[in-house]
Amino acid sequence: MPGKVSIIGVPMDLGADRRGVDMGPSALRVAGLNSRLSALSYSVDDRGNISVRVPEMWWKPTR
Repeated sequence: MPGKVSIIGVPMDLGADRRGVDMGPSALRVAGLNSRLSALSYSVDDRGNISVRVPEMWWKPTR
């Protein structure tokens, strides 16, 4: 018996050897993840993406 599914995207590419993997959560949504889960009778709650800081912005040089 299907239940409720919450989707939370984490758009980051830290540790990945390919650029662009941070677009994975958006790609899954565009591919119809939500509607496919709904078609299986799941109640889908898409919570969006969490905010992930870009490593280059973790520190600010002092002047």
